[in-house]
Amino acid sequence: MKLFTWTPEYSVGAKAMDVDHQKLFDIMNKLYDISDNQNAQEKIIPLLKELIQYTEYHFREEERLMELAEYPGLTAQQREHKSLVDKLKEAKDKIDTNPNMSVFVVADIAMTATNWLKSHILKMDKSYEGSFKSAGLA
Repeated sequence: MKLFTWTPEYSVGAKAMDVDHQKLFDIMNKLYDISDNQNAQEKIIPLLKELIQYTEYHFREEERLMELAEYPGLTAQQREHKSLVDKLKEAKDKIDTNPNMSVFVVADIAMTATNWLKSHILKMDKSYEGSFKSAGLA
């Protein structure tokens, strides 16, 4: 069962960022799917690590483009980005501490991260579209 299906309303007008956002949602969907599987424990940590690594990569790239575009909302974006990464790392720490709870933790973090990203794209990322276009980055 998918938590999220990409639609054009989530496009931020920058192809690279749209591709990254789609990849993030894909990983979150995989995490959520795996939480329904009884034999999933050995797959959870690698998927969660992938989500953390890709999220950090995406945020670095997005922030780099914001700098190039001289986007005035960069500081607020950085705060929001750090907040999500911290939540993902906290989930991984919970699983590392109590592996028996991994299925529950990963289902929760997949839903939380998906909702966070949907809201973030629509409320914050959409606002950089004009700056990216003006700078020739879209």
